Amino acid sequence: MIFRSNLRCPDLTRSFPHLDMRVMPHSHGHSVPSDWADKSQDDPVFGLYKNCGLLTHDEVAILWNIARELPGWWLDIGSHTGWTTAHIANATGRAVMGIDPMYGVEEFLKRAESNVSDFPVCLYNFTSREFFASRGSGDDSTTTPGHSFSGAVEFSGVMVDGDHTAGEPLFDARSALEHLAKDGVIVFHDFIGKPVRDAVSYLIDQGLSYRVYWTPHVMACCWRGKFTPPEHYGDPRLFDLELRMTDFSFLGQGVCA
Repeated sequence: MIFRSNLRCPDLTRSFPHLDMRVMPHSHGHSVPSDWADKSQDDPVFGLYKNCGLLTHDEVAILWNIARELPGWWLDIGSHTGWTTAHIANATGRAVMGIDPMYGVEEFLKRAESNVSDFPVCLYNFTSREFFASRGSGDDSTTTPGHSFSGAVEFSGVMVDGDHTAGEPLFDARSALEHLAKDGVIVFHDFIGKPVRDAVSYLIDQGLSYRVYWTPHVMACCWRGKFTPPEHYGDPRLFDLELRMTDFSFLGQGVCA
């Protein structure tokens, strides 16, 4: 079931010819897209990624509507084969930087480049730690003709969906905040996992506002300045996911939807 809430966005599936849709054990009946439909489950390189879920259609609609409100430079951490990157670029009309260490694998990079060929997207073979270290050094290696992302760039938005192991989303949150524009937002996928909740808690402690979106993976956005997060009327079956997150306080500064 492709669940669609009140939030909609353009259908970009035509740009992703190898997209596969399936219900996953955690998805509460929602279909989750993944790339690599042309690869076997036991492929030594791509089998793992074939089983990785991307943002659902509803989740990517949330991201698209957030990005539309802040159409400046965006950074996509963990851009995979371009699903989120393309949606951000479509919403903003501006060049988006996508970083993923799997772009060091030629076939993976070619798949991503093919998927985003219709959009103003620049893809780079970086982990987030390598990327932010290059920004601190003033390295201008992340420059593509027509799209220069120097260390001085402030991002209107950062999408965080990279390494989810403990401490890594927190690193991404700290680093993204250092490069965030005065009016800016940091969006998180997989808030269902504690490492991502830790990252959101850190940003709340820094004075950012937040909103949680009840989707199969649970999304969150943190922002400062002039930004109003879109209202989302999601699947009521997912509202009880809050009960699994007793480490996080949903009261006070935050807003839930």
